[in-house]
Amino acid sequence: VASPAIALDQVERVVLEMSEIAIHNFDACVKQIYEYDPGRDNRITQREIILDRVIDQANQYVVSISPYIKRDRDNRNSNFQIKALICFERIGDLAVNITEASACLRDQGKELTDYAKAELRLAIDAIYDILDITVKAYKTNDPLLARQVEPLEEVIDDLIEDLNSRHVYRMMRNICDPLSGIQYQNILQNLEHISDKCSDLAIYIIELTDIDVIGKEHDYIHDLHHSDNPDYQKAYRGNYQKYFGALESLPFTKEGLPR
Repeated sequence: VASPAIALDQVERVVLEMSEIAIHNFDACVKQIYEYDPGRDNRITQREIILDRVIDQANQYVVSISPYIKRDRDNRNSNFQIKALICFERIGDLAVNITEASACLRDQGKELTDYAKAELRLAIDAIYDILDITVKAYKTNDPLLARQVEPLEEVIDDLIEDLNSRHVYRMMRNICDPLSGIQYQNILQNLEHISDKCSDLAIYIIELTDIDVIGKEHDYIHDLHHSDNPDYQKAYRGNYQKYFGALESLPFTKEGLPR
């Protein structure tokens, strides 16, 4: 067995490769909603198989070297890499769920309305942003960058809640088809879960340099959401204005909006 530090560096490289595959699959699943390509489904499936297989092997490798890890720092890094593996695996799974939801729409001969597609695009753009920040924070082990994730995650929660309300409004007025609405809400739910995984990974990055957060993740999040921390509040307001401003500027007719 290589030295624990060298072995964990190898695991980190694998995790980075897995993050790229997971994000590639997310990008592909988005294209299936807006630019469907039958061949893309197979490529998504193949990447997901690779993702699951390599993550399982990497996880087994980390477990196999654990008896040789003696230093607290290496032990924390080992635990961190396992958590990161789980996060990226889950993001890959959620991307596949979105692909399956859009496939259900096609199988039923249904299509999202222009309202739904335009609103959904805003949520997807927010997920691209939070994935980008999270992966950069992981690559650089940057806790300051990781702290930018949570205020965006909270805005994404608010945005998805608002989009759900708008869609229910349209379904109740027969503007949107209920069967399509179910899959639309499934897609929104999976987008929200991807955001949650980014939040989890960001907290794990923060824990590498702030051990006071370890074991108190729920309290940490709760305190942030209910605090007057000026940096957090500024980031939240900036993200809120960006996405909700874009939502309010969409050129919808009055019939498509709750009043």
